[in-house]
Amino acid sequence: MHLLNVHTLELETFSGDPPEYASLSHRWGRAEDEVSFHDIKQLPTQPDVKKKPGFAKILGCREQAIKYGLNYIWIDTCCIDQSNNTELHEAINSMWQWYQDCARCFVYMNDVRTGQPPDADDSDFSQSQWFKRGWTLQELLAPAKVTFFSKDWMKIGKKGHQALMKRITNITGIPGRVLSDGETGCFSVASRMYWASRRETTKKEDRAYSLMGLFGITMPIIYGGRENMFVQFQKEIMRRSVDQSIFAWTVESARPNATTSLLTSSPTYFANVDEIPFNDFVKKFSFIMKPVPPPKADYNNTNHGIRITLPM
Repeated sequence: MHLLNVHTLELETFSGDPPEYASLSHRWGRAEDEVSFHDIKQLPTQPDVKKKPGFAKILGCREQAIKYGLNYIWIDTCCIDQSNNTELHEAINSMWQWYQDCARCFVYMNDVRTGQPPDADDSDFSQSQWFKRGWTLQELLAPAKVTFFSKDWMKIGKKGHQALMKRITNITGIPGRVLSDGETGCFSVASRMYWASRRETTKKEDRAYSLMGLFGITMPIIYGGRENMFVQFQKEIMRRSVDQSIFAWTVESARPNATTSLLTSSPTYFANVDEIPFNDFVKKFSFIMKPVPPPKADYNNTNHGIRITLPM
């Protein structure tokens, strides 16, 4: 894991447990505007790197980390060598854990004006593109301490603050108890897909990769699979879960004349599902017989599709 030293602006590599660090959550601009891993490496000899628009985000994150007494920051644009396929594979599979392990996560919202209250439906905060991006879902859920900042790096509030938590729930549909304790495992597959259903990613494969941590999945990182990658992602979930709500998606948002199967090509299809209790069966009948296991369904992937037997 590479971390950026806030005092030297040099990358340091840690193979074991890293020191405490802050992470930055942000929306990427144009690739050429962001400061890359190689840009940081060349910073001592290439001062023009500091003229890139993305460098201001690094300085803003650095300043906040110093305020909290942290010596290191992790930023996805410059702390991952994306030219190294092995490192990129490890980083994407580990990203949920890295955000979960950070001492603090700073959310930089470059489309939120300073001084505007966040508690209205039409506020910059409520309308921010940050809430519409696929990768930022894990950056909201995984860290325990999340602080939001406006475009001028003025503090908006913390995820754990009651009023702001209620506003985030209204924006995202994510229950407040998830935002406060970070416990996602007790929610059904359909509920977690619903949280991601209105978010977008630039690359179609990232619709699956950005959700791996939320479902505890690891996968080979292969770009070029497009829609097929989300199907593979669902099959990985099925290997680890008996939760039948994975089949509860609806077709209202499907493309005209689109063909579908038991699995879907995008979390968008869960947009009308909302919350489906994972242990609803257990709750209903637990007073009759204890303990009651959830209904189990064995899935079998064949060359003709998925073979499954379910009670009706």
